[in-house]
Amino acid sequence: MTEIEQEIHAAIEAMGLPPQSAARCEHAEAARIVQEAMRRFVKGDPRTWWLSLSRRAEYYDYPDCDAHKYLTDHIPTGQTKCWLIPETEEPSLPVFEVDTALLTGILDRCQFFEYYLVGLCFDWLVIETDHNQIIVVGDEPPGG
Repeated sequence: MTEIEQEIHAAIEAMGLPPQSAARCEHAEAARIVQEAMRRFVKGDPRTWWLSLSRRAEYYDYPDCDAHKYLTDHIPTGQTKCWLIPETEEPSLPVFEVDTALLTGILDRCQFFEYYLVGLCFDWLVIETDHNQIIVVGDEPPGG
């Protein structure tokens, strides 16, 4: 288990929530989710997804290093769950199915890391970068 995964589990525990509040997907399911998300939103195989997005994106800057506190402003209305995909140095990325209402609380209790939030229907992507920026990616290709 990576350090980021340990932090996520510790955050859930500190919040007094059941483990399924941020349930880690099994390896094969995680690989399928990452592959489909990349197929849908990313061109090629960049070291981080936001370097090569294949769809229209909007960029929001948060200079006070608190972008995660504004996540709910960028998640489509009515979305109660999503996949949280922490960016790690590992060959395969971990994936957690998370209640969207819990994201800010979880991330508040973790050291900063880049991550991707993906809608369960692969219809939206929200990224927090190491530049204190949130990138919101729509379901349409550029110009679409």
